[in-house]
Amino acid sequence: MIFFFETHSNPIGQRRLNNTTCPHCQTLDSFISATFGSYAHFFWIPIFPISKSRVAECSHCKKTYTKNEFTDQMLRSLEKEDSINQSKRPI
Repeated sequence: MIFFFETHSNPIGQRRLNNTTCPHCQTLDSFISATFGSYAHFFWIPIFPISKSRVAECSHCKKTYTKNEFTDQMLRSLEKEDSINQSKRPI
């Protein structure tokens, strides 16, 4: 009998970061933040979450930042957006 067990990342949320300025191009309110969840899959069905990661991309210059590269301004905006609307999980 063959079992398929793997890990896979799925997009679980996307939102605009308000009141932020891109450090690269200095454009105001241009960030889109995406949240990705890594899940253990059994026969291509997500069973349990393993980790969650976030990235933000400037819609003007297309520079991408990981969460450890976020500025204080970006972190405050992300916390505010998370308090309003949490990212959902597939299960």
